[in-house]
Amino acid sequence: MPCEKMQRWVNSVSPANRDLPIIKCCGRLWSPMEILNACLSNDPSFPRLEQILEAHGLGGDSPLDYHEITQARLEKAFKNVNVLIGQSGQSYVIGPEQLMQIIRERKGLGKRLHEAELLTMMEELSKYG
Repeated sequence: MPCEKMQRWVNSVSPANRDLPIIKCCGRLWSPMEILNACLSNDPSFPRLEQILEAHGLGGDSPLDYHEITQARLEKAFKNVNVLIGQSGQSYVIGPEQLMQIIRERKGLGKRLHEAELLTMMEELSKYG
């Protein structure tokens, strides 16, 4: 029964987000697909994972885990991406290395990316249950 509920949740998560970390538990980051696999394989971590999901992700190892999770999600999502930014008729490209630096610094664009990722995570977690 818990695995059916987990499968429904994973199916409700955007396909682009199913392999991105969403919670931290037992010293590691877990994606929705990894959580489902933990359920299906009777992983000993699953009861704690389920408990965290029931609290919509608010029961992770630490409230500061959100910084680590958003960082990991952004690094995975933007690993090999060039970003074209245009402003006042001019445009320039931010390469993957520079984008990773911006994400790590969490200032300006990096801060906004982290905030947007946190909102995405909260929306995906709210679908559980």
